[in-house]
Amino acid sequence: KLPIQPATKQKTRGQASSTHEPTQSASVLEIAESIHQSFKVSKKVHKTITAFFPASVQDREGRKVIGNDLVHATCTLGFEIQKRHRSEWYFEPTWKRNAPITIHEPHPSDERRFDTIRFEANKMARKYGWSNETFVLATSA
Repeated sequence: KLPIQPATKQKTRGQASSTHEPTQSASVLEIAESIHQSFKVSKKVHKTITAFFPASVQDREGRKVIGNDLVHATCTLGFEIQKRHRSEWYFEPTWKRNAPITIHEPHPSDERRFDTIRFEANKMARKYGWSNETFVLATSA
């Protein structure tokens, strides 16, 4: 019989930590911080954003958002914007990295439908904690 020896493997990545302290997720902390963030925006950007985050149900009716208005508004809010495939736009905020959103251009017309606006607003609310109170109309001096 051959003698059996236990295999030994040299550790190359250091010792494993035996204690693990649960910490709050970084994304949860970032969302909590962004909830209190507010933006002072121009009249044009405010009109576009309030279509996504109306103050009341009545304000939601009849609002139209043209594709270029959304691109302009997000650029003003500090997003880096990339045109990807055919109708896909990639928006990444400069103030919160690793939290991009992808939005598709409306087609066949250039106007966004009500259900699409609600879907995209919900996406922005989840990612950035945005609501109607987040955007304040800047006063011109």
